Amino acid sequence: MLVNNLKIAFETISLNIGYAKEIILENVNLRIFQGDRCCLIGSNGSGKTSLVKTISRIGKPISGKINYSKDILISNVPQFKKIQFHYPITVEKMLLLDNNFYFKNKNLDEFEILVKLRILDYKNKLIRECSGGQLQKVLIARSILSKANLIFFDEPLDAIDEKSKKIVLEEFEKESKNKERTFFVITHNLDNTWLKNFNRVFQIQNNMVIE
Repeated sequence: MLVNNLKIAFETISLNIGYAKEIILENVNLRIFQGDRCCLIGSNGSGKTSLVKTISRIGKPISGKINYSKDILISNVPQFKKIQFHYPITVEKMLLLDNNFYFKNKNLDEFEILVKLRILDYKNKLIRECSGGQLQKVLIARSILSKANLIFFDEPLDAIDEKSKKIVLEEFEKESKNKERTFFVITHNLDNTWLKNFNRVFQIQNNMVIE
């Protein structure tokens, strides 16, 4: 799908989201282009996570429609604190899981993002033994190294240090420009220096999503 020579990653048409008959978000009409770096702000309980889950096909809308680009591949990265890892899996195995297309016949140190975020320093560590910041960096890097070209993040940088935040944001910008990957980020950070990292900002107000 093309609009003014821009490729559409996805668009929502008259989307109503909620539970049973209770509508949390109504008449959501978004058109997101490949290469967009979007962030979504709103108060707790306003429906940010519900919107992302619906668009990323984890949940279903009450009504309305979502159209996707034919070549879209989706990754959804939740907050690390919402994930429980009980299996004895190492960081290295976590990175390799379902990512064999990219990692086949390659060493992990060939991947710049892993080196920059120093994830290789604890590649043999069990996931359940990682700190919140370490685990968040693994989840971010794993998604960037996947085949996905539409990536959703729920508060992705809350647990990591300032240097790592800068590295991740630079990676978002590079990937969106070079590979036309689309990033859609839930955030509570309203600071202008943070919001300037995104070319589009959406806010939930009164059960509506506005740009």
